[in-house]
Amino acid sequence: MNDDVYLYTGITSVVIPDSVVSIASGAFKNNAALKSVKLSANLEKMGAGAFSGCTALAAIEIPAKLKVLSSDTFAGCTALAKVSLGAVEEIEQYAFEGCTALKTITLPASVAVCEVLAFEGCTALEKILVDKANKVYSSTKDGVVRCANEEGKFDTIAIYPAGKKGAYAVPAEITKIADKEFYNCDALTAITFAEGFDSIGNEAFFDCDALLTITLPEGARNVGDYAFASCNELREFIVNSNLTEYP
Repeated sequence: MNDDVYLYTGITSVVIPDSVVSIASGAFKNNAALKSVKLSANLEKMGAGAFSGCTALAAIEIPAKLKVLSSDTFAGCTALAKVSLGAVEEIEQYAFEGCTALKTITLPASVAVCEVLAFEGCTALEKILVDKANKVYSSTKDGVVRCANEEGKFDTIAIYPAGKKGAYAVPAEITKIADKEFYNCDALTAITFAEGFDSIGNEAFFDCDALLTITLPEGARNVGDYAFASCNELREFIVNSNLTEYP
């Protein structure tokens, strides 16, 4: 079957029949009246921005056969508060951008790739949990996602919830922060690192408007390009490191 669902606006509820295997890009885009959706059990593909801008959509359950959530799929769904990710394997950039009602979400064991900006602008998101059977990602008690290195050690912060408020102390087992990891995390006020921490990725803290204090440990050796760019409220940068150059 190659059935596609195309652009519809003005409807409040949708049940997509199980004969449908694909939803076109932007199919329900900017349908501000749409409150509920039941997806086809046989859905295998959902195009970019399929439900973006559906500001009344409150919940979504992803069927087991859908493996990739494309970019902007639910971007701007400001009422979306409940998400079940089924057996998704990949979540692309901005898939849930600006879902400002989303407070918590669980990544299933199947997720192997979750792009760092998949939840960008989710300002209420305080906790991201990960199924314990997942081999690539794990979550700390406070809902911060780590990813594994080649040896299987979870030593890198991969996803930080944008709605997590206040100061954050990076756990001792973490040695790296990925590129754009804290990008636009406007609720973060201070960051400290344990001894043994090594590197900060490019644009890691870009545009963290509430960030006031950063403390780098002695072991820090690598700070990426624009790591603290546009942190306009930054007042204190404490360096306990032999690092002499900062991009």
